[in-house]
Amino acid sequence: MKRLSLTTAILFIIYLSSKAQEVKYFENFFHKESSEITPFKRTYEKIEDGIFVNQFEFDTLKLSASIKKISSYEQTDEFLKYFNNQFAEWNYKPYFDKISANIKVINDNDYVLNSIFKNNSNKYINVLTPDSINILKNGSGVMSYTLKLKSEVEEYKTVFKDSLLFSNLILRTSKNDTIHAKVDIKATPYEGLENFYKQFVQSMNYPFLKRLAGKESKIYIQFVVDENGQLTDFEALSRNFDRFEKKTINKLSKLPNWKPAIFDGKKVKSRFVLPVTFDLTH
Repeated sequence: MKRLSLTTAILFIIYLSSKAQEVKYFENFFHKESSEITPFKRTYEKIEDGIFVNQFEFDTLKLSASIKKISSYEQTDEFLKYFNNQFAEWNYKPYFDKISANIKVINDNDYVLNSIFKNNSNKYINVLTPDSINILKNGSGVMSYTLKLKSEVEEYKTVFKDSLLFSNLILRTSKNDTIHAKVDIKATPYEGLENFYKQFVQSMNYPFLKRLAGKESKIYIQFVVDENGQLTDFEALSRNFDRFEKKTINKLSKLPNWKPAIFDGKKVKSRFVLPVTFDLTH
């Protein structure tokens, strides 16, 4: 009887372990895993033939996904990076073609977007307003809302056609212009993003006192790439190294034009967030 009880206890512990959640914290925008507790968190739970993941920002649930044909938390992070960055080709991995996933996203205006990812395509099942009204009819519809930011009012207009996200526009009232948040070809430097990034970081003079103290830093600069490829409207999204961020923005503002983003065969204005990591080797 004791032996049976011990066996039962062991099996129960194994069961609990299999159901235990893994928790990871990340730097801004889930760009990279962090060794410290941050406002950007993911919880993972292994399920049959896959992983269930929740993504939180400042303790608010922003994404849930049941991902099949995936075997590790690292692969989960790679897939979500691909998904969160609107399927940018430089984030693509061949094994994504085998993945199927049910994904729920809660946006900044409390709309709930439910979609199914399969065969490297993301199709929307429904898009619910904060009052739980589905705006899609036969897979098509328009999601519109306004957000008041610190120095700007932005109107968002997302168009769905045949269950696919067709366009995602941001209308800036103060500048009377339109930014395309969803594009067919993303804006990139002429030398390629990877080469640009390496050359740019190496050209910056890392603050001597921080280098002396052995401190590394990462900053995030948001900017707009206009229809001609000019970099404009710089904004520091991090607030840890104000002077250094200003120097970085000043350097970026003097760079040559990029290749502008393309949507529906036309050059369009788009927004870009550049994470700049300065480590002690630079």
